Amino acid sequence: MRTIGALDEQIETRQEKNLMAIVSGYKDTLEAGNELVDLAREVFDHEVPTLLDELRELEITEFTISAPQTNTTTIIWQLVERGARLNGLIQVKSRSKNWTTGQQDLLPAWHLSVNQRRLVTF
Repeated sequence: MRTIGALDEQIETRQEKNLMAIVSGYKDTLEAGNELVDLAREVFDHEVPTLLDELRELEITEFTISAPQTNTTTIIWQLVERGARLNGLIQVKSRSKNWTTGQQDLLPAWHLSVNQRRLVTF
């Protein structure tokens, strides 16, 4: 995964300017060795309105969500309404190793792309 200077600086100086979901997702992704930023920790409803804007500012065009929270479908729907495209499911590496195998487990993750702003209407 390519490094992102703005996020590296926030981690180094401990000055959070972006949503914690993005900063921790970026840090966890580097540790796990995944290609795409993976939001493996909880994404809160109140973060959704600014999440895509921040990803755009950081020039992150694709990301995954592997957070095992109960409202993931609702979060993904809200992201799609705000301009993300749901590409499907993929597997990502866990940031921690399985203590019995010593290997990183593969986790299911929703794969999304950041599109221009648009709302889904029916």
